[in-house]
Amino acid sequence: MLGELLRLAPSANADELAFAARLAATEPEAPTPRARYPEPVPSDK
Repeated sequence: MLGELLRLAPSANADELAFAARLAATEPEAPTPRARYPEPVPSDK
């Protein structure tokens, strides 16, 4: 993974690559529930 990161960001230093690798290796957080919006009221035309 570090090799791929280095290929994508050749000017990155070791700390930046390690940080990116940690982010890529962590599991994503559960998505936050979307707010419930009321159904649109049909307009009288």
